[in-house]
Amino acid sequence: MKTALIYKLTKFVTWPERSAGMAPMFVLCVMGGEEMHDALQVLENRQVNNRSIRLLFLDSAEQEMEQCQLVYFSRNGRARIATYLGRLRDSATLTVGDAEGFAGDGGMVEITQHGRRLGFDINLSSAKRSGLSLAAPLLDLANIVEAP
Repeated sequence: MKTALIYKLTKFVTWPERSAGMAPMFVLCVMGGEEMHDALQVLENRQVNNRSIRLLFLDSAEQEMEQCQLVYFSRNGRARIATYLGRLRDSATLTVGDAEGFAGDGGMVEITQHGRRLGFDINLSSAKRSGLSLAAPLLDLANIVEAP
């Protein structure tokens, strides 16, 4: 279900033209989250804005996160998330995570779970700072988090 939500999020985001968001491939990066590798593989057959998705599984911050249009952070890497978010702070990269407090810590979209239902919190300040535009229907479904 998280995989579907991550994919659907991309339908409601517009990346600035000056960014890697206009690269020939849509690069979806995963930091940690080994448990989701298999589930995410199905996205390689999909497209975002008429561009094929390329999955990139990152081991460390030393790898080129700047080439990613979306980075998914697993809660398993919680200790390092703040460092990585800092590196992406002003880049046009959609940051998505499922760790509690992710949006409050500066991530853009935090996937939440209430029983069997998924939802999401959005840090609008982080998205605006990065130059990403989030569509109104997405914002209507989200819990908006005011955080730096």
